[in-house]
This record gives sequence, structure tokens and C-alpha cells, in this order.
Amino acid sequence: MGFPQTTCTFLADLARNNDRDWFAANKERYESDWLNPAIEFVSALSDRMASLHPPHKAEARVNGSIRRLQRDTRFSKDKTPYDPKLHLVFWTGDHPNRSPAIHIVLHPDSLGLGAGQFGMTSAELHRYRKTVATDVEARNRLVDVVGRFRAHECYLTEETLKRVPKDFDIPTDQETLLKRKGIVVRSNMASLSSTTICDKSKLSSFCGLAEELNNWLCENVALG
Repeated sequence: MGFPQTTCTFLADLARNNDRDWFAANKERYESDWLNPAIEFVSALSDRMASLHPPHKAEARVNGSIRRLQRDTRFSKDKTPYDPKLHLVFWTGDHPNRSPAIHIVLHPDSLGLGAGQFGMTSAELHRYRKTVATDVEARNRLVDVVGRFRAHECYLTEETLKRVPKDFDIPTDQETLLKRKGIVVRSNMASLSSTTICDKSKLSSFCGLAEELNNWLCENVALG
């Protein structure tokens, strides 16, 4: 299981030629080197994702588990039309971007893994903060699973708040859990050198930890 080196080559070429004319001229490469390997990879993981608790959705299509290459440039200063990466998401709720999920992101020369929930609603964020601040057992479970991600060189994303929100009290050494609007664990981007991308045993081990984190979020944060 993995991606052929041609996928990374296509992404590198797209990064250097990020325009619609080049993409149109290389549509066959897009399908053979980017889309088809992505479909095969998601399909190969579907049973594994369905077996997790909670089950994670694996939809082998663009705008399902395969995030589209095309960028929305309407409100961005960067007007390049494509994002030269292959971003796969396996999610637990109704929407890939607003529920606990597992992410696999392939760049031309690196690979990243991620898990957790970034897009919490106001109600979910309040529930998360209340749980972390008042339920010691639940908080300790979260601290434990996040800590075990370090063995995979995965860490919490940077804090988004300068201070703990008002009216929430937590031990000083755990304040980082409340200085954010979501819980996302992300790997350092690992350089790629092999001809086949994505080590099966490493990915399986990562998914096991991601299952624990996303299960915690579904139990303590998700509202539906």
C-alpha cells in the first residue's frame, strides 16, 4: 500500500507550473499519477477505517476522502489555481472539515499525518472547554493520548489564544489544552526518499492513536 513516485513527480511539476494551461495539457497525468493512486489508496484503507471506533468514513472520490486540487482564490492574495499536494481525509461525523478525522497529506517531497478536530462549533468548543476544565479523568485521558503521539513525532498544533478563556480553571502545566479552538495533532513533515510512499505498519500504528483521540472527541465534544 502506498503511492508511486510518479505521484510526487506530478506534484513537483505542478508546483513549478501552477497554471490552468499546464494542467489542461497534463490532464492524463493528473488522472494516472494523482487521482487513480488516491482512489486506490482510499479504497485499500476503507475496511481499516470502518473498523475503527468510532468508524471513519472512507469515500474514494474527489470531495469525499480526496480533497480537490483546485484552490478557492476568491478571497486570497495567492491566485495560483492549484494546491500541489494530495490531501486525504477520513472522518467520523457529517462533514470532513467539521468533525474528528484522520488526515494524510502528501507533498512533492514530504508526508504529513494528522488527527483531531479543528473546526469546532461554538457549542462544541464550550463543551470541550468545560470537559477539560472540570472532568479530571477525561482531561487526563486526553493528556495521555496526546503525549503518546510524540513517539510518532506528532505534536499539538500551535496555540491560537494568548491566555486561558475566562471562567475556566486548569492546572498551569495543562493550560495549553484551553489555549486553542480545536485539538489537532500533526506530524512533522517527513522527507520522502523511497519509491513507494507510506509505510503500512507506521500508518496502522498512527491510526490506532488517532482512533483514541477521535473517540475522545466524539464522546466529549461532538454534538451530532
